[in-house]
Amino acid sequence: MASGNDETALQPYGPLNETTIFTKAGFWPWLSGLFAFLWIITLVLLLRKKGPLPSSVDRQESNTTPSGLEAMRTAVISNDAVKVATALRLWDRSLLPEALNKEIEQEVTALMASRYSSSIGEWQNHQLLLLLKRAGQHSKLTPKQEVLSDLY
Repeated sequence: MASGNDETALQPYGPLNETTIFTKAGFWPWLSGLFAFLWIITLVLLLRKKGPLPSSVDRQESNTTPSGLEAMRTAVISNDAVKVATALRLWDRSLLPEALNKEIEQEVTALMASRYSSSIGEWQNHQLLLLLKRAGQHSKLTPKQEVLSDLY
């Protein structure tokens, strides 16, 4: 139902050209400034902590980590079953013959059995050291094979 005074219903609530000016902004500008200042301090501290980029000398030192075979040999010499198991998992034995891989795994299993079984038995590392020596000789003799054949 339309009222008799339609003109007043269509008029806005206040004058159109009136602007509201806030003279007291409150604490929000100060809080925003504080967060911006703390962010800049965090950025500066992060850049200081990282320091300079590593030089080529540092990169050469990281490349001198022992190979999987050397880590395995060191672990066997120390007679530490946990280190031997870890070195065996990390060592890439994919280029070794399957028979040699099985012999190495059998010796490691014998080591684990002597360390963790209920019967007390002494394990000698001589056989595993000989197998590792054979693995080292085999990897030196194996020519570098290309994984992919020629495409043409």
